[in-house]
Amino acid sequence: MFALTRKNSNKTALLNNKVNIIEGDLDNEKTIYSCLRDNNIEQVIHAAAIVSDWGPRHIFHSINVRGTEKLLDACKRAKIKLFIYISTIDVMDYRRHHQVLAESFPYTKSKHNYQWSKTIAEVKSLLASDYFKVVVLRPAWIFGEGDKTLFPEIIHTLKQGLLPLPGKRGVYIPLIYVRNLAKFIGDIVSQIESLPSSIKINVSDDVKITWKQLIEILRKNFNPRALVINVPYSLSYIVAVILELLYRLLNIKTRPTLTTGSLPMLASSMEIDTTLMKKFLKSPLIPFESAISSTLAWHKVNLVSRKKGE
Repeated sequence: MFALTRKNSNKTALLNNKVNIIEGDLDNEKTIYSCLRDNNIEQVIHAAAIVSDWGPRHIFHSINVRGTEKLLDACKRAKIKLFIYISTIDVMDYRRHHQVLAESFPYTKSKHNYQWSKTIAEVKSLLASDYFKVVVLRPAWIFGEGDKTLFPEIIHTLKQGLLPLPGKRGVYIPLIYVRNLAKFIGDIVSQIESLPSSIKINVSDDVKITWKQLIEILRKNFNPRALVINVPYSLSYIVAVILELLYRLLNIKTRPTLTTGSLPMLASSMEIDTTLMKKFLKSPLIPFESAISSTLAWHKVNLVSRKKGE
């Protein structure tokens, strides 16, 4: 097994699992092609992307769109057999009212950079099915050890003592434990011969939990004194717009606490139809209770390490 990583990436987990590391990035098609050709690689899992609701469009286009295009071109030249694209449920058109998302849902019309770029990259991946089999996996929101986006953002806000929660109380959030996602990718790879030329699969754990319940778990573990308040969607949107304008005017590089990109995610109640996922699922999923326990333990250690400057 080989992994293409950036020079400054944390490679500890890869090295511990005896993965062969090749340093490079998606901008260098020559390096990617050489890696595929020289190592006779037949299956590619594309998980590289910028995952954020904040940042200039050209960066999202460069990494999520152009990077995917260059990887696909290299895969065509190398004549691989299977291309797995790690997409996101954010490419689907969900609204604020509760929905159960299936693979047949139409693509989002969102102009926010992340959703926009991931949608384009997914479509381009599926169009490559004339050259090799393409599997598009659309994970729910990923949590687990090593998470730098979902839980850390919530924990950071809770540490400040106040977390405004947009929308209504009963908003359900679809989750997938990172180890369950990895296990499912392995299941897909093991069934390469029976896979169709292209397929889209929504991926989620069998857990029904609201944002309020999830935040309460994190509040109890990281700052029991923090106050969580529900804020009407309309007011939250106004706050998000103001924050974005201020951050742009002041040229602040970090993301605002609330953005117009993250607001639909926080206020849209949804579940995932996992019927198709279960058709290809061979390994039992790790239960949510075990997954959340392991995740919390990892974040507690990681937060302590960062405080010590490690």
